[in-house]
Amino acid sequence: MADLTPKQKTEIIKSLRKTIFTDILKAIGIISAVTGLSIFGIYMKVKGKIENILINRIEKQFEEPTINTLVQNVAKNEAKTILDKQILPEVSNFKSYIDDIKTKYETNYSTLKKEISKLETRNHILSFGDEAISKASRSALEYLYKLQTEPNNSNLFNIISAEIARVKTFWCTVTTISGITLKIKNQDGAIKNESDLTTDELIKFLLEDEVYSSRAKSAQLLGNRKEKHVAEALMQCIKKDQHLEVVRDAVNSFKLITGYYDADVFGAFFSASNIREAGDDRESIDIWWAKHSLEINEKLK
Repeated sequence: MADLTPKQKTEIIKSLRKTIFTDILKAIGIISAVTGLSIFGIYMKVKGKIENILINRIEKQFEEPTINTLVQNVAKNEAKTILDKQILPEVSNFKSYIDDIKTKYETNYSTLKKEISKLETRNHILSFGDEAISKASRSALEYLYKLQTEPNNSNLFNIISAEIARVKTFWCTVTTISGITLKIKNQDGAIKNESDLTTDELIKFLLEDEVYSSRAKSAQLLGNRKEKHVAEALMQCIKKDQHLEVVRDAVNSFKLITGYYDADVFGAFFSASNIREAGDDRESIDIWWAKHSLEINEKLK
């Protein structure tokens, strides 16, 4: 039986054997009726010989090309039927399942990616607010204002505004220089206390001292010196000092000397560009001073 597996041979022989033995039993029944011999006795005598003849006959038949080809074609057709009706549908179903999972994953991933991006942006903004508070960093606050005015950040306007408000609220009430006093050692070694310091000495502290607490303290003390050039010195500090507490104290003293008022803790200085763009009637502290400096200085001693 060329090209047939042992299992295929056995199955075919069983099938043919069943059919042929049915016919043989019918013949044995007729013989038994004629001869009077028992069916079982006749069957046992011829069973072995008939099986050998049958098997040999079947094997010879399967060696014939036509039968062999027919059996192979049947096997192929059966395999194709199983493939088409059972295996391929399952493969298709599995592929659809995988495609569904992929679609859901890509959708979820896209959503997650957007949320992570928003969170990263928010954390980026908050980090500059933290720096403006914990380190009193002027550059951090200026960066927040820069972000707020950029057209591409219109969707972040509320977040940035809230962070700027948090920074300003903090510096409205907090001071870190309580108990700080200014002292100068004279050439003769004597100590000069802050109450004895001249206005020029205080201005020198304000604009030149490397220690922020000394600059902030001098800014506070200058609020009581309604003299010419004090307001200008305070304005220089407001424009250039990198420590927000120093800027805050300089703004407060500037208000006391000049009569300028704005509720903004930094005199709306950092938001000057925003005010102009929004058409706000308020004037930032530097613009106000440019308009009124001559008038104010004439009133000061």
